[in-house]
Amino acid sequence: MKRCIVFCAGEAGPLPSGFCIEPEDLVIACDAGYRSACEAGVQPHLLIGDFDSLGEPLPEGIETLRFPVEKDDTDGMLALREGLHRGFRRFVLFFALGGRLDHTIANLQALVFLQEHEAEGMLIGPNDTVRLLTPGSLTLPRRDGFTLSIFACGGEARGVTLTGMQYPLKEATVTTAFPIGLGNHILAAQGRIDLRQGKLLVVESRIN
Repeated sequence: MKRCIVFCAGEAGPLPSGFCIEPEDLVIACDAGYRSACEAGVQPHLLIGDFDSLGEPLPEGIETLRFPVEKDDTDGMLALREGLHRGFRRFVLFFALGGRLDHTIANLQALVFLQEHEAEGMLIGPNDTVRLLTPGSLTLPRRDGFTLSIFACGGEARGVTLTGMQYPLKEATVTTAFPIGLGNHILAAQGRIDLRQGKLLVVESRIN
């Protein structure tokens, strides 16, 4: 299925090993995210933002949507709205973590925005990957050198079951007031997260 791949201006680095951009994918760079895309060896199809932080002339030959600095949306949100407008429902946001904390929080909220628009997204940085799980299940492979954490998002998450992990849960309620899901490890070949009600942020983090 085609994806909208968005390059943001957070903590940058190389793309994950084995990640491939397919011909049907749309690549959008947000403001200074253009520099991060170039450093990763990726040529965007679209540039979007107010371009108050790129600090260099805009390249020629790439479709560009420029917005005023004073606006309600972040540059990343502008990219998501444009991707939705063009019919995409799967989003990958690179380098949307790290950097300014306020922008990181905004990008975490963007996962909920996508879910509310019948789309799904994930945030990928050099050391972390974040997904939003709504009622259902998610299976992830064991990644040596990484922890797996879950956090309630937007209220209580009920009926949380963790299987194949160092610290299992069974039909638990995870709240926004206590990080019971922090720093777990997948011990089996795969770990499974089941959720009956609510939303969970699922975070894979490299152990430094």
